[in-house]
Formats: sequence, C-alpha cells, structure tokens
Amino acid sequence: MAVYGDVIVAAFNDSRGFYCPSHSTVGWAFSFDGGQTFTDGGTLPGGLTPWSNGDPWVAVGPDGTFYVSGISNNFRGMSISRGTITADGISWTDPVQATFGSNGTDKEALAVDQNTGSVYMAYDVNNSRVELVRSDDQAATWTTPTVLPPPGGIGSFPIIDANGRLYVMWLAGWPSGNQRLVVSFSDDFGQTFSPISDISPVCPFNVAGFSRGQVPAFPSAAIDRSGGPMDGRLYVAFHSACAGVGNAYLTSSDDGGQTWSEPTTMNDDATTAIHYSPNVSVDDLGNVSVFFYDRRDNPGSSTTDVYFAQSTDGGATFGPNVRVTEVATTWGATASDITQTSRQTWAITSHRSAWGPTCSSPGRMVAAGIRMRILRACRPRLWVRSNLLSRSNCYQ
Repeated sequence: MAVYGDVIVAAFNDSRGFYCPSHSTVGWAFSFDGGQTFTDGGTLPGGLTPWSNGDPWVAVGPDGTFYVSGISNNFRGMSISRGTITADGISWTDPVQATFGSNGTDKEALAVDQNTGSVYMAYDVNNSRVELVRSDDQAATWTTPTVLPPPGGIGSFPIIDANGRLYVMWLAGWPSGNQRLVVSFSDDFGQTFSPISDISPVCPFNVAGFSRGQVPAFPSAAIDRSGGPMDGRLYVAFHSACAGVGNAYLTSSDDGGQTWSEPTTMNDDATTAIHYSPNVSVDDLGNVSVFFYDRRDNPGSSTTDVYFAQSTDGGATFGPNVRVTEVATTWGATASDITQTSRQTWAITSHRSAWGPTCSSPGRMVAAGIRMRILRACRPRLWVRSNLLSRSNCYQ
C-alpha cells in the first residue's frame, strides 16, 4: 500500500487468478478519499504472464507517480508498471521486466528515493542470494542486478534515509532452526554494499491454520524523519519465539545499522498466544506505530485478530495495545489458494480500511473474511484471503 495525499493504492495476492480466466494473481485497488472507500482495479495491463505469481508491492515517488511490481513468468522475473493519477483512477503503463532469467526469483520489494525519484527493487533468488536493481527513469529501464553480501535469504526490505543511504534488511537461514535478521547498506546507489551486520536472532514457530507451517519473520523497517530527538533512527519489527512464545518485537539502531538495541516486546498481554508479522511506520512527530497479527483472544486456535501498538519514546515503551479488527478471521476455516502471509500491510488513519475483493463484486471492495477499524497507510503490501471464490461468479 502506498499513499500520496488522499490517494491510496493497494495491491494484493488475488485468488481470482486461479479461478477467473481474465484475472492474474496480482490484484489492486485505489481510494481517492483517504481510505473511506476503495475501488477494485481489476487486472493490470500486459496480460497474465507478467503478473503470473503474485507477491505485489506498491510504492510512490515524490511526484505522485505510483509503482506496482509482481513476480512474472513463473518465478523467472519481476514485472513493474508505472501509474499516473487520473480523474477516475490510476492509469498504468504496460509492464517492463525489472529483472529476468533466474529461476526461483521471489519476494520483491520496492523503495523510492524521495529526493531523486530513483526506484529500487530488492528480491531473492531461491533463498540463496539477495539481489537489487535500480531505475533512474521511472521504471522504464533497469540496471543489471547487484548481488548483496552473503548469506542469502528471503523477505528483503529496502529503505532509504534522508541522505540517500540505501539499507536492505532480510531474513537469513529460513526455514532452518538457525535464523537471523541481517542488514547491509549502500552509499553508491546500490552498486556496492557493506558487509552485513546482524540485527537479531530469530526463533521460528508454526502458525495454526497457515498452510506453509512457519510464517517467515520477514523484517519490516522504518526510519524516523521527524527532525526530532530520534531523527535518523532505524527501526525493524519482526516476530520470534526465543523467549518461549511467539511475540512481536521492535529493535532500533542509531549508528546506521551497525549495532541494534535489545528488542522490545510490543504485545502487552500475559497469555501464551502467538503474535506475529508486525509492520512498523514512523509519523512526522516521531511516533512509532506497529500492527501485528494476534491470537490473545483465542489462544491455541487459528482465530486471528490484528492489534495496534504505538510508542512515543522511540520504541522504548509502548502504550496499551488496541484491537483493530471488529471480527476475527479463523485461518483454519478459510479456504484460499493464496494463503495469508507475513507481508501484510495495515493503514493507519482515521478512516475505514479496504476490504478484500471477490469475483462477485467487481466495483466496490467488500469484506472477505476480515473486517477492520481504520488507521493510515504505512507499508506497500496488502494480502487478501477470500472464501467467496468460484468459477461461476467470475466477472470481466
């Protein structure tokens, strides 16, 4: 999910791609009223092959140009389109291949330099290496891939500070029992990268109702640009069970990612329930806001809510957690070809959030297994599960 003024663009894995002949597995939607309502955008231009395998990411540049990316050609490349705001929606260009040729290309993520407009894409290849490409012409052409330092991994997250330093965080060691979050940075626009620094060890755990067992502890990163006392601080949110139960954690760095603070637990309950897949953002006042999946209300089950936590002291402490979802989702009872994963995006505003689309509702986004109270866009990815899909209710 990405935001420019009152315009919000969200992208999601769309199960209609498995049922509806005219749909790819990348869906998208837009809002012109700050998230009060969303319109389903349907299938992106270019046909189905460039958007064949989902995992979309959305970002926006300093001039309001939107970008949407996704896995193409059966995990052999990454497509990206440029979007322009029009009177009645978003006009997307035909996709180009930001990278192509490596089998097992997966889990791309975008970052746009808000000073130069350059677009960066990080991704992994077979969980064995992390690569990065850059475009300086609004995603029209791309550099050859730069391979980041070992170890390889998955779930790379690029982010750029106010001085143009590019950081890439990722999860190394998945799906083994020896996992850790690492970071590397570049001061020459992604041409070379520093040796990695460790962020935190990760102790994995399985999530009931998730068809792939472990939900990977992909990092979510944010930078304080408030001009306040924590200006420039790097934050990374993740989940881990090193304390014996799956908790949501936040760690920070004040020295460019070289060293990291002792992780702070963000969930404030005393249950043995799991909390996972946190996503972090920092607002203009330096407040640190985090959303995460949470099962405190139904421990030991697959029934899942979303909770919110906020820190006003640079992540040292968090206020009382707030439940965001009005109705919980029972993951074990929701049928979907694309299971919900840990790269969920939540909006942090005062409006109402987007619902997931179904084949039977072409115009307006409707609830698909989860309802939420609203909050404001902090991260460019939205994943959708729906049990309302069938071949008989596909629409064009």
